[in-house]
Amino acid sequence: MPWNYLSGGVSLCASEMGDCKLKTIPQGTLKHIEALTSALAEKGISVANAVAMANEAIGDHNARIAETVADYNATMSDLRTTCNDIFEEADAYYDGRAEKWQDSEAGCAYAQWKENIGNAIDDLEDLEIDDIEEIDEPDLFDSEQWEGLPPSPEEV
Repeated sequence: MPWNYLSGGVSLCASEMGDCKLKTIPQGTLKHIEALTSALAEKGISVANAVAMANEAIGDHNARIAETVADYNATMSDLRTTCNDIFEEADAYYDGRAEKWQDSEAGCAYAQWKENIGNAIDDLEDLEIDDIEEIDEPDLFDSEQWEGLPPSPEEV
């Protein structure tokens, strides 16, 4: 036998043929709808509070991440400065040597070593991490649209 349920096991009609001739919503069903919409309003407050708490935590985490990234990048800057100093000294040493030495096996090895230092410096980049996005406030059920639900078409 087919049953037509509005929700929560509240039957509005039942028939062998599956056709329902509802002319009015029973008082018990209206009370059930009222209880469900009231429960949704309370649960909606809980959802909104949970989202607000999560967004506050996200803000705290974003601040902590930004602080640690800034500390990391400051150390990276120190490393870049130190390596640049080494590179400049190596470059000055190389440039101060005779062309004959620069063309020698030792000079070519030194030039390759200096180039490797320069390439390594090029890879010393600051770290960038995007903020974690906050959760948008959910579009919660609006119980006001169900208040005063007419129990029958005649009352519309």
